[in-house]
Amino acid sequence: TQMDTATVRAVLDEAWIARGLDYLAVEDRSGHLMAVAGWPKALPLPAPDTAFSLDPKDGSRRYDVARDIVYDGRALGRLHFGIDLNPIHAARAEVLEQGGLIGGVGIALSAVVLHLLGLWLTRRLAHVAEASAAIAAGRRDIPPLPEGDDDLGQLGTAFNLMSARVRERDESSEERLRLAQDFANLGAWDYDFVTRAVRHSERLPTLFGLPAEEGTVVTMEVFQSLLHPEDRERVNAALDRSARLGVPYAIEHRIVDPAGQTRWLFEHGAVVHDSHGRPRRLVGITQDIQARKQVEAALRASEARFSEMFHNAPVAYLSLDEDGRQVDSNQALATLLGRDPDSLRGQPFSDLWSPATRDSFAPTFAGFVAAGAVRAELELVRGDGSLVQVMLDGRVQRAPDGSFARTHCVLYDVTERKRIEDNLRQLSAAVEQSPAAVVITDRDGTIEYANPELLRCYGYEAHEVIGQNPRLFKSGERDTEQYRALWGAILAGETWHGEFHNRRKDGSLVWVSSSVAPIKDPSGRITHFLAVMEDITARKAAEIEIADSRRRLAEAQRLAGLGSWEHDLVSGRTYWSDTTYEIFGLDAAGAPPDLGRIFEMVHPGDRTILEDMRSQLRRLGQAEALLRLRRPDGTIRHVHARGRMASGPDGRPARLSGT
Repeated sequence: TQMDTATVRAVLDEAWIARGLDYLAVEDRSGHLMAVAGWPKALPLPAPDTAFSLDPKDGSRRYDVARDIVYDGRALGRLHFGIDLNPIHAARAEVLEQGGLIGGVGIALSAVVLHLLGLWLTRRLAHVAEASAAIAAGRRDIPPLPEGDDDLGQLGTAFNLMSARVRERDESSEERLRLAQDFANLGAWDYDFVTRAVRHSERLPTLFGLPAEEGTVVTMEVFQSLLHPEDRERVNAALDRSARLGVPYAIEHRIVDPAGQTRWLFEHGAVVHDSHGRPRRLVGITQDIQARKQVEAALRASEARFSEMFHNAPVAYLSLDEDGRQVDSNQALATLLGRDPDSLRGQPFSDLWSPATRDSFAPTFAGFVAAGAVRAELELVRGDGSLVQVMLDGRVQRAPDGSFARTHCVLYDVTERKRIEDNLRQLSAAVEQSPAAVVITDRDGTIEYANPELLRCYGYEAHEVIGQNPRLFKSGERDTEQYRALWGAILAGETWHGEFHNRRKDGSLVWVSSSVAPIKDPSGRITHFLAVMEDITARKAAEIEIADSRRRLAEAQRLAGLGSWEHDLVSGRTYWSDTTYEIFGLDAAGAPPDLGRIFEMVHPGDRTILEDMRSQLRRLGQAEALLRLRRPDGTIRHVHARGRMASGPDGRPARLSGT
């Protein structure tokens, strides 16, 4: 690895600097320079010397050596080093000064020593190279190198320290990898196409529901036996394609574990080729995605429920994009607008606005987007061209960066509410402008509303009446029996009619004709009472005057012995004055006799005169005659009878009257 190469390079630097070599370098088996100390990397390494010589070369005196690094019969690389010959050259010069013979022997001896030194150094460094290669191959059972105080002993000490650190790092990396696989719920595997052997992580068997114990191996046969029958063909097709084309594959599939439980797994594999480009191994990972699949299934079910709830919700929903086009809506909106749901998607919302309001869409939508919310009443066009009044309540959804995402709007049909409001406004205006006095109380009789006519009738201001009880208007002339009858009727849900002689604010009295009725809520419970009153003071005065006039007329008729009568030809009703009853000798407490009874009471000798009188009434419209009457007690009365015929609007006879 890159870290191992750096460690070797550091060892070489230390050995070169401390031990006086010209250079020290290691090549891999391909000839690539792995580490070098004391030699420029840009220059090729010098060729090894075939003979020993103290003559200078390349500006220096050195002996170049190259030795193969062999481990377990395999060449792992080459070790290059150059021995500095300057100390030997200096020693030779000194020997030459002391004598040629001694110098020649010394030189020969030096050559032998140097050659033996090179062989010894090469073997020691070969051990270092072999150990480095073993570490690079991932082996941990490497015996330590010899240590000591000499140069190579210190190199062995440095290498042993490096090896221990590499083992610690590998063990830590393996532990982190194991924890990562446990956390991710995955296992790694390596399948050899030729030998059909499988190597995998400890975690893999548990993913297939197999016991996590030593000796459990997930072979290809085991894998095939656990595949879900419905997924086996699809998985094998992916494996076959990956092997034939040499391309990676990723697939989700199910297995049936030995306990019969179905599990979801995810696999991702890639093909490793040999030096000839042929597929040799398939490596990859397997991950347990059962929990994710369960979450996805729950999410799909939730989305289905939400979609069903959304589309079947009784409230109309609408979503718009930034251009005001409809991106989503539900069935309730389509029903509200009388349109096909599919036709709404993508349609500009402004197309649904009534022609009278369509020009205001752009500024309204811009204000909606800027404010983030809106509540407005709109007039939309149904599919049949009719208009519908809706209340739109909308919010803007924004993206994480604050930009516009979409709108969420709900719409309510307020057409009926608007109609009711219009009716209420009309009713309110009618009550406010009504010539009749109107007062509304709660169930306890506390006044909550009084229209202007009531205030005018009684002379009060509104604030003087609201919150009071209608007893404010009592004069005290009526007994409690009338009020008891009133409350009994309205509490029973009936309408009461009657007259009151009430008192105004200034103390004067006023006659009112009143109708009081209960107001009920939809459940039928009485919540308020409504009273409508009409000022009948003038009418009551006229009625009193008429009654007085009738009394005086009756008195005059009685004194004059004159009786009056009236007969309605349409309804057949007859009216007699009291004096008429006395003349005929009848009881006034009884009903007036009909015309047949009157004719019978005329004396038989005068009935011809009566017929002539009736003929004159028909021809002339009036008649008079002297007649004799035979009263019930047998006495005879002589009377002077007069009669007149009155016609109705259609010109036909309608009423007879006379004395």
